[in-house]
Amino acid sequence: MTRLAYNKRELQKKREQLVQYQRVLPSLDLKFRQLTQKRIDTKTQLDYSVNQEKDLFANTVRQIPMIGNESIDLAGLVTVREVKLVHNNELGVTVPSVIDVVCDIKKYSLLTKPHWVDMVAVQMQRLLVLRCSIDIEQQRLAIFEHAIKKTLQRVNLLQKLLIPRIKKDIQKIQVALSDMERAAVVRSKMAKAKRLRW
Repeated sequence: MTRLAYNKRELQKKREQLVQYQRVLPSLDLKFRQLTQKRIDTKTQLDYSVNQEKDLFANTVRQIPMIGNESIDLAGLVTVREVKLVHNNELGVTVPSVIDVVCDIKKYSLLTKPHWVDMVAVQMQRLLVLRCSIDIEQQRLAIFEHAIKKTLQRVNLLQKLLIPRIKKDIQKIQVALSDMERAAVVRSKMAKAKRLRW
């Protein structure tokens, strides 16, 4: 920490810093509130997607009860080949968004597999697309939470540490300068009184 100089130049410098910090604080606070809203929106979307996945799975099991037949091998029937993402800058934070999920359906003989496997393949594809979306939404949520934490640290640093410290420094400098001015006035009066005595 640098030593405080008790002069007008230092006082001006501290006042400029205070103005700068007070100008930055509202925008940081606004960013914090906007990021918090983005986190809430992302969490809401994530919860919706998770519920959609559960409903789709339950509907699939209800509509195609034969899916539980272990003699029909469905492993690897549908696989994700590619997840196309775009990275957007939202409030100064880079977050991924899903553009498209490309799935591959393994070729199978129509004679060796029952007819309902086609429906299972379609439902599994929908489930995989939802699962990929959920994974990306979880990443987005984690990114927003990290950004909120960083922004809150900056807001607290300004509000609770830097601004109060600069105000104290300004007050100390003002007291020291007024003491110096008083001392200078007293010295000049004493010098004037000495001259008048001679």
